[in-house]
Amino acid sequence: MIRHTQRHQIAGHYLSALINGDFTGITETEAAEVEQYWKTYPDQTLDVLADYPEFAQCDVSGWVSECYEVEIHYYPTDCTCRKCRR
Repeated sequence: MIRHTQRHQIAGHYLSALINGDFTGITETEAAEVEQYWKTYPDQTLDVLADYPEFAQCDVSGWVSECYEVEIHYYPTDCTCRKCRR
């Protein structure tokens, strides 16, 4: 199976939950959004590409806020792309 990479905009206050599993400082609703979002990327790692946030739409919540550009690396379980079918 081939590792896939996608770039996303993630609000800064979600990064601690995504990187360290630390959900303090976000609401239960936000924690549920993060968990649901993260389930779509099995066996994932995350690299933060930007040193400073930019005002953008967060891919987790859909809200506009100060977001960091990140790369998510993951191994999809049911991928049908050309590379994985080899």
